[in-house]
Order: sequence, then structure tokens, then C-alpha cells
Amino acid sequence: MRLSGSRVLLTGASRGIGAELAVAFAAKGASVALVARDSPALHAVASSVGAVAYACDLSALSSLEALVTRIEADGPVDILVNNAGVSGVGWYLDRTIAEIEQVMTVNLLAPMHLCRLLLPLMLERGKGHVVNLSSM
Repeated sequence: MRLSGSRVLLTGASRGIGAELAVAFAAKGASVALVARDSPALHAVASSVGAVAYACDLSALSSLEALVTRIEADGPVDILVNNAGVSGVGWYLDRTIAEIEQVMTVNLLAPMHLCRLLLPLMLERGKGHVVNLSSM
């Protein structure tokens, strides 16, 4: 996959693996669109790598279509990196329904919806890549 000159949409970009990926993608010459919940950390990562921050809570699935529209208005996405994730660390039986739903929404449904929204655009352009990250 060629990164130089590509546009990467990276979720979960405000810290951890996402922030490090933002640095690496920018260093390889990619234009990076960073997505995470609105926070000073998201804007700091964007500023440090010359990226654009798109604040969005991925657990709000109804906001994803508008998010993709905003990002695509600034340029076509060549590479989607679904990195965002939340964990329900702890004893499973202590998890609430709300916690389980948040894990499923952010870790599974949001990446699926982003793929559903971006894959047709990539196919229309005849190029694109999707990278899905997960952890155990």
C-alpha cells in the first residue's frame, strides 16, 4: 500500500496506537484525517503531525454519515484505518448492558458502518484500502 500522497482516515487517533499511527502515516507522506471524540489530545496530535482533526463520538452511529461527508469534502479517503476501540476490562458479569453496548458499538458497529459508507466511494474511484485493528 502506497502511503505517500494517500489520504488516510484514522479513528481512535487521540492517543495510544492511533496517535503513533498518525505520526507514522504523516512521516510517510500521507495526508491524515484524524477521528476521535473531541479533546485537547485529538487537536494536539493533529497539530503535531499537520493533520486535520474531525471530532466525532463513534458510539453515535447516526453521526457517521455526516462525518464521512465532512471528511470527503476535504478530499477523497484512500485508506480507512479502523483503530478506535473501547474495552470493558474487568469481570464480565459486572458489566452493565450500557457498557456492553458501547463496546459493541465502537468496536464492531462503527467500523462496519464506516466501511459501508466508504467502500462504495473507493470502488467508484477504483482504489482504496481498509485496515481493521483489534486487540485481545
